Amino acid sequence: MSEDGDSSPDTAGADHLLVLAHSRPVEALAQARAVLSGRPPAAAAEASIAHQAAGISLRDLGQAEAGLGELRRALHAAQASGQAQREADVRASLGLTLALVGNTTRGMAQLDGALRMAQGVLAGRVLMRRASALSDLGRHAEALCDLNQAAPILHRHRDAL
Repeated sequence: MSEDGDSSPDTAGADHLLVLAHSRPVEALAQARAVLSGRPPAAAAEASIAHQAAGISLRDLGQAEAGLGELRRALHAAQASGQAQREADVRASLGLTLALVGNTTRGMAQLDGALRMAQGVLAGRVLMRRASALSDLGRHAEALCDLNQAAPILHRHRDAL
């Protein structure tokens, strides 16, 4: 199942990597690399998910610069896939990571762009990521506004994440 809640045949095998990246990043990184080295090569959407999971894993393992490289590759693959929701999800991860490493202007621009593209439950998840970045920047009122917008979206879609 994709981030926006729709099943997609070309990404169904890799979607678990995004969940795994947050709970077991070392395992997610190994699995993402296996997907990316497989033959035949992964389809663009599946490669995007694998690069995104690798980027999140590396970021959370303290290797943010390497994570940014993976997230940029994820964005290129998402754009090649033609799936706007895939691109929005990657932009949100890239934006949060950029903000975390101190490139706040570019990070917030990516998060804002992701929010403009996102639909459904993904919009709520992007708002949560943007709220995290805003909170880290000390912009608590704006973060709270995003969280107040995200909560009903996530509730409506029964997203317990």
